[in-house]
Amino acid sequence: MFHTKPEDLTETERQEITAALWKEMREIYYGRNISAV
Repeated sequence: MFHTKPEDLTETERQEITAALWKEMREIYYGRNISAV
């Protein structure tokens, strides 16, 4: 993922990465693992 430009990714890949980042941020903020819905 390093040195990868957003335009080199498909829309689906960008959405998956964004969703994973938001999930990680919520887990860090709440201090626990949150199961996927």
